[in-house]
Amino acid sequence: MNPPLNSDVGKPLEPAIKCHGSTLDLGGSILPVTKKGVMMERPDWVWLICIFTCFSACWTMLSFYLIFSDRIPLNPAQMSYFASLTPLDLALEMLQAVITVVAAAFLFLLRRQCVPLFGVGIILGILQTVGHVLTKGFLAALPEGAGIGWLIGIAIQLAVILYSRRLAQRGVLT
Repeated sequence: MNPPLNSDVGKPLEPAIKCHGSTLDLGGSILPVTKKGVMMERPDWVWLICIFTCFSACWTMLSFYLIFSDRIPLNPAQMSYFASLTPLDLALEMLQAVITVVAAAFLFLLRRQCVPLFGVGIILGILQTVGHVLTKGFLAALPEGAGIGWLIGIAIQLAVILYSRRLAQRGVLT
């Protein structure tokens, strides 16, 4: 007996669930599976990283909105710094946020593409900061102790990259 044909295409219907090596295709939604064909659960750290990353990006965008709408009082050095930001500076800030959120989305989906994206995000952030320190008075605009916070943020981003890389090496990310 012949398999039923899809009248639109004239080809046999595909099964709704297919296994392709390390992924399980559920008719459009592809989920990672172990080598034994069992679907993997998302590690708790993946949830935490994704939530933290999305919260951080939203907080950054809200902060820019509040600063540029004059709802947050700024000292003269901060006013000078934010006034010196060009549309390119702001676009690069947005690009970094988008890249990092996309990296977090790939991590949530357990995709190995998150590793280079997190790397691009941190490199872009460091380059922007160095450029702003050299040309825009960034250090003078920082409140006391903010430099330590920036270093802690870089350390967290590096830890996320190393963790994601380890997940990829262990085969958790496909």
